[in-house]
Amino acid sequence: MQKFIKVMRNQEGQAFLENGLYIIIVVLLLAGAGYTLANLGIKPKYSELQEEIRTVTIPPLQ
Repeated sequence: MQKFIKVMRNQEGQAFLENGLYIIIVVLLLAGAGYTLANLGIKPKYSELQEEIRTVTIPPLQ
């Protein structure tokens, strides 16, 4: 605990922690955006494409 207090009082340590928090926030935002894009953007289009492929009739081979 004493080391944590020293780091917080130290200007460089404080900047390090702030930058770490900014990185964590950006990573969480990107993960959320990627998850939303996958479920709302790509998944429905993939399902539509899959249905179109399923309905294609293949002519019989002679």
